[in-house]
Amino acid sequence: LAVVVTHQPRVEVVGLFDTLLLLTSSPGRVTYHGPMARAREYFQGLGFAIEPQANPADAFMDLVTPGSASDASAALAQAYTTLQEPEIVAMADAAAATSGQSVAEMLQAMQPQEGDARALRAKLGLSVSERAAPVGTQIAAVLARKVRITYRNPLAGLLT
Repeated sequence: LAVVVTHQPRVEVVGLFDTLLLLTSSPGRVTYHGPMARAREYFQGLGFAIEPQANPADAFMDLVTPGSASDASAALAQAYTTLQEPEIVAMADAAAATSGQSVAEMLQAMQPQEGDARALRAKLGLSVSERAAPVGTQIAAVLARKVRITYRNPLAGLLT
């Protein structure tokens, strides 16, 4: 699960989204929540034309930004409340009614088990590290990357 907040994403980036949660500003009301692949179709179904060659993120932002020339934020928030919210609430209620592991059971499952390599190392008294590499190795890698970036673009060293 990854949650990303983007501002003015490129069309190539928008094409990589699986799910879109689109909010208005001031106040933040939901206007769409669903698959990115169906967002254009959803807005067009509500009567908002989106040019085929337009960046969908720009078009959506124009529609949900209060005060913009094509502001439809109130209508889209109402459409979400009527069309999408009941289904999402029903799915959330169904998920909440499903029983699963308790927090204690999940934590127990995360503990090293008898056949686990980490448990074996701890049992033999060997060092068990949470990091893939020692701190010194990580710092050396970051510094080497910084030197390489600065060498390629001297101005980058001043900006970061």
